[in-house]
Amino acid sequence: CDLFDIDVVIAADVIWLADLVPLFVKACKSVKQFNNGVQFIIAHQTRAESTDALFFSGFERELNLIPWVRAEVGKIKVYHFD
Repeated sequence: CDLFDIDVVIAADVIWLADLVPLFVKACKSVKQFNNGVQFIIAHQTRAESTDALFFSGFERELNLIPWVRAEVGKIKVYHFD
């Protein structure tokens, strides 16, 4: 896979533990460095407010991206970062 070819990253249930957040943010930042126009679509269910805060602040700080809710089904929200 060539990182220049990635236009959309789709992920689900990847940030339920605080320890996973920095790794996921770092991976997404790497993709964005090769394609600044990449979009991230992430399905997520809140398990801990502190983990969510870590995730959203990491995306804003490291990738300069703020999400908007694209859909909501029960406890799961689909966020779109672009």
